Amino acid sequence: MLPTPRDAYLETQILTATPQRLRLMLIEGAMRKVTAAQAAYDAGDWLKASTDLGHCRDIVSELIAGIDPEQTPVARQILGVYMFIYSTLVESEFARDGNRLSDILRVLEEERQTWRALCEQMPDRPTPAANPAHQSEELAPQRVAESWSAGYVPTPNMHSHRESAFTLEA
Repeated sequence: MLPTPRDAYLETQILTATPQRLRLMLIEGAMRKVTAAQAAYDAGDWLKASTDLGHCRDIVSELIAGIDPEQTPVARQILGVYMFIYSTLVESEFARDGNRLSDILRVLEEERQTWRALCEQMPDRPTPAANPAHQSEELAPQRVAESWSAGYVPTPNMHSHRESAFTLEA
């Protein structure tokens, strides 16, 4: 399937964005999903609300994954904020209660304002640390490649729904 012009535009936006702009895009995406979930709750559409909350949890999980709590005390505080958002999303969905979503929106709005200001002050990519030994950024493919065990072998048959698509060899 050929990508639509919208998809191509979004892909370009993501691939060319600075790290701070990517974070802002995630926060804005979370806000859109919480707003959609709130509207679905108000309309009594629990299934749509649940779907939107699930997407929002996925986004918040990405925000959490981008934080190294050992780096600074501020990072630990921000991690706590995102953990609050995540747990409130879970509680709201479990209780089918959209009232707490306004709390999440207020927190996300503060985050959006903060990251917008940062994007204005730092429109370019941050320069790498002078000492690479202290650089904390790790690329996902490196982490995945390092975590694979020698016995893990993906099988080529990915179309079977009844059998596992992966095997573990002893």
